[in-house]
Amino acid sequence: MAFEVIWDPKSLKVLDKLPKEDSGRIVKKVDIVKEDPKRYAERLVGEEGYKIRVGDYKD
Repeated sequence: MAFEVIWDPKSLKVLDKLPKEDSGRIVKKVDIVKEDPKRYAERLVGEEGYKIRVGDYKD
């Protein structure tokens, strides 16, 4: 069961400013993580959702 990804507007602005290679890597990782977020992502404290780290970036 795939989960829905809801991008935070701040995240989209940062993603847009990154080099294409980095932003592509992040989007690819998010596509993988949405299939099983409990395996790849850490639950946010005090909020609904998860965070992930891709190289030097986390969101």
